[in-house]
Amino acid sequence: MHKKLSKTDINRLMRLKTKRSKATLSRTGIFETLYQDMNIGRATGSKIELNSRDIKKIRELFLQQSGFDIFSDVDFSSRESTTEHFSDEKLNGKQVKANHISVYPLNGESITVEGKLYTSPEGGYITFNKECISSIQHSQCILVENFETFLNLKNANFNFSTLKKDALIVYRGDKETGITMSLLKKNFSGHVIAFFDCDFAGFAMAKASLADELIVPNTNVNTFKKIGSRDLYDIQSNKFKLNPRSFPAIYTTMMTAGYCLTQEALIFHQVPLTLEQNSRS
Repeated sequence: MHKKLSKTDINRLMRLKTKRSKATLSRTGIFETLYQDMNIGRATGSKIELNSRDIKKIRELFLQQSGFDIFSDVDFSSRESTTEHFSDEKLNGKQVKANHISVYPLNGESITVEGKLYTSPEGGYITFNKECISSIQHSQCILVENFETFLNLKNANFNFSTLKKDALIVYRGDKETGITMSLLKKNFSGHVIAFFDCDFAGFAMAKASLADELIVPNTNVNTFKKIGSRDLYDIQSNKFKLNPRSFPAIYTTMMTAGYCLTQEALIFHQVPLTLEQNSRS
């Protein structure tokens, strides 16, 4: 995943402001992320072709997730001004440090750690050292793989009323999700739910984790083909050899479709999500 908005990205976003009906750009940087994670654009070799609908999606995506209009609110001629707006992991490289986890309460309640109450700012989160995991005094944690999804989880098409009132949303804090997942489950006495990308790597991490349940898409082959990534499927299918019996039925749906779905795409396209037991076999 791309984690930093480069000068090249900025220049190409500037081009979209003047070419709102059609554009052909290099499929690198943020545009590779948009193609892989959101299925925006059509890949032609090393290029990505964007039509007016794709450009509109990009504009809506930034507006939805960052609260600003890239065609009117951002001065792309200023690097400082641009990076000030792009504050998430993928666009500006600001990521939680490897020895920390970040959390926020699902229902706006206080966070209780080591007997102390903490209140996260509205729309924000609090970062703790991983050693504090055993001191989290909540009955349920929802661990999320990607930082952007961590920030936007409440926008997902999921029945959050099924979760505990004191549930915490937790970002893993490093690239080794499985390690953090095991650490969380071993040291946290409550119920653990995990949300991964619906791809081979995500299912592999789900199997390696000790989560009690998984949040997975409740959808069909057509959805995978419509908004999923074929390239991601082809790349990962050669790296992972997994047993379908170890996973929820959605794994077989993914295999049948030949496409993968990222967390970002699931939320952006409002794909229904549901809870499934995590098999330990």
